Amino acid sequence: MCFLCMLRQLRAYIRHPPRTSSPLSNSNNLFTMIQILPFLVTLLPLLGMATATPINARDDTPTTTISASAPIRSGTVYYDDLDSDYGRRIHPDSRGDLCVAVAGGYAAYGASVNIAYCQPDNTTWSDLMAWNVTRDDPPGQTSLQTKLDVMCLSAGANPTNGGPVHLQACGDEGQKWHFAEYNAIELAGTDFCLDVKEGSGPINQNPYSIIEELQIWECSDNNDNQYFFQL
Repeated sequence: MCFLCMLRQLRAYIRHPPRTSSPLSNSNNLFTMIQILPFLVTLLPLLGMATATPINARDDTPTTTISASAPIRSGTVYYDDLDSDYGRRIHPDSRGDLCVAVAGGYAAYGASVNIAYCQPDNTTWSDLMAWNVTRDDPPGQTSLQTKLDVMCLSAGANPTNGGPVHLQACGDEGQKWHFAEYNAIELAGTDFCLDVKEGSGPINQNPYSIIEELQIWECSDNNDNQYFFQL
């Protein structure tokens, strides 16, 4: 029997007690109802809790969610001083605010090279986004050397589709590049090009976030992911 039903019966009993020829029976019934009254009163709040609609707990924990498919916000565009020996920034397709950059804020052998927001000249991390384009033999081939140290952009000794690019000591294999007419950066002697990995990033890390990842991929005409330029 539900608790509200029992309470209603108790109220009805008090207002209209049953007629009986036995006073003892009347007393016993009333005594029984009085005994269970405190029990019913105690359970009424619990009954309200049981029938109430649950409320979702509020979560004030700050969260940051960045979708790889969301548009990348615009940053600041910095123009290179062509009369200085500072080095040149290399930008992906149509994004002068993004730069080819050494990840992790530190130039070391094996450090990944990806895409980050460009930094202004002569700041803490700007050297990690500046490249000396050094032309070597045979003609038309270049090395992309970091301004910060004697390290070059490398695809490794055995490049494959989807392989990463990273820093290695200049002079190793997989470091000769060719700037094609359609603004692709081709790995010399192969059919691979520097490529922005489709749907990659962003990766939140210190001291600056990686916005997109770089890889090498089979060269193809009219592929925006393989288009790079300098300002």
